[in-house]
Amino acid sequence: MHDLDIRIMKNRKAFNTTAGAYIIAVVGGFIVLIFFVDYTLAWFLYGTLLVCSSLFVQAALQSSYAKARTSLMLEVAHNHNLTYYASDSSEDMRAHIFKYRNKNNIEHVLRGIHAGNQIAIFLYQYSIKSLIDTVLKKLFGISIFQGIPNISPFTVCQIQYTGTAPHMIITNLKHDKLSFFERTHRKKLVLGNEFNAQFSLFVPEDFQGEVSDVLTSEMIHAILARGSGYSFEFVDHDLFLYVPWHIQNIKEFNVFVEFGKYFSEILEHHLTRTDDISATREVYEKPRA
Repeated sequence: MHDLDIRIMKNRKAFNTTAGAYIIAVVGGFIVLIFFVDYTLAWFLYGTLLVCSSLFVQAALQSSYAKARTSLMLEVAHNHNLTYYASDSSEDMRAHIFKYRNKNNIEHVLRGIHAGNQIAIFLYQYSIKSLIDTVLKKLFGISIFQGIPNISPFTVCQIQYTGTAPHMIITNLKHDKLSFFERTHRKKLVLGNEFNAQFSLFVPEDFQGEVSDVLTSEMIHAILARGSGYSFEFVDHDLFLYVPWHIQNIKEFNVFVEFGKYFSEILEHHLTRTDDISATREVYEKPRA
């Protein structure tokens, strides 16, 4: 059982309330059926009771989940000397996973500074509605499918480093949800057998030879040795590393944050050479024929 599930179970009040709602609905339904001569009306009232109780149960469970998630994130913040915020905006985030957002908010945000770089850990979701709406808005200028729930959660670590880099995407082959990156206007590069067995690297079409200026041997070694479970995206002065699910285990979360800190130290040493990176930036922003 995940830590998040345990925290939900500890919220006895919410679970007692949900159990009570079901009991009231079932017992109340039998009473209605016994004492009402009009069985059609009795079944109608019984169905109404069940629907109302299920809605009440759902609300109670959502409240329990929210409290448990907040408790988990506060513990992570305490363990790593980070500051907790309930939500924040992703409006200025240019990573590819935010391209399909249907809202600008990110939730359960942890912020701090490590190795001179700002670090943010947060939860994010996008939905099928976002993908469909993006197409409809571009083609017809309309938006539909209101109220469809989010279905693709992410746990994200954002590192803001000194220097800049072109938009590179490193997708973990285990993350099937990210296969749509292959349909973007980027070129897939091959680095080496060990790397290619675990990751796919996509770079701008005009950016190939300068990969080694950003992805140094130490950086690639760090990704293979400690980051084999994550995907990565470099955008200007930001690195986003993430997994396509919400982490629910405190131990896994601690490992995720520690790797973010570790990678922040590597970025501080290898992406502060702004004179070298500016050359790649010039190539990256070159107008295409």
